Amino acid sequence: MSDDIRVPVGVSAAPLLAGFAAAFPAQRAAVARFLGWLAARRGHEDALASAAGRDLAVCGYLRAGAGDGDLTALRVFYRWLGLGVPSARRVPVDERALTAEQERAVLGAAARRGSRAYALILLALDTGAGGAELAGLDLGLLDLAEWPGRITLGAGRTVPIAGATRGAVTAWLAERRLFAGGDVLAVFVTEQAPHRRLAHRTVEEILRGIGADAGVEVGNGILRRTAEQRLARSGLTPDAVAARLGRPPSGRIPLPPCGREQLDLFGDEVAGRQSAS
Repeated sequence: MSDDIRVPVGVSAAPLLAGFAAAFPAQRAAVARFLGWLAARRGHEDALASAAGRDLAVCGYLRAGAGDGDLTALRVFYRWLGLGVPSARRVPVDERALTAEQERAVLGAAARRGSRAYALILLALDTGAGGAELAGLDLGLLDLAEWPGRITLGAGRTVPIAGATRGAVTAWLAERRLFAGGDVLAVFVTEQAPHRRLAHRTVEEILRGIGADAGVEVGNGILRRTAEQRLARSGLTPDAVAARLGRPPSGRIPLPPCGREQLDLFGDEVAGRQSAS
């Protein structure tokens, strides 16, 4: 049995678009944009030939900034092709969450302040923890026995942390050990003697100061919203995202997520963390 014929998207786009537009003229412009996007990128050779290739391409297109109208047109297009409706959902953009550019600026500002500030900002962006939760974090609530580790936040909520976050926390713990022994249970302590647990207001001041250094507003739940947006796009179901953030489940039926580009801080893969919780 011979292999399937592989026709480059750039070759097949014009005749496919002509046939589709004859049947669905109102959707022509949106599908033409999608086919042009496909033709300009590698890695989507199966976009018009398989369900897996379809979903990968549609998700990539939505992450590149396509809107709800584009997704509607692509559903019609793929049904017309006989490949069925794309299994992808567009994650609504939270305009209050940080953009990739803003996240880079915030991370750079935190790194310039030292290992404590860097660990605080990574934990906030990774887990959505607020100032009170970060201030209340004790050494005994860190579980780094297995890679990359997990932490227990307020109300006994245990959440995994990413490798980048583990590295930042480990760096701070090494520095912390030089001036604050095991007598102080808190992970985050004052850098000047006597070394005490940071108050949650102090943690929030540090986070706001990082934002001010970067020229970015990070207060009013913005870091938490950014973490939520990243988790939603990483492949976690809505209920898993809610559990990570300490909220009740939504009860919604999930589909693979796609949304606005964010900085890939933690190596998340859309397909790689579907079962994480």
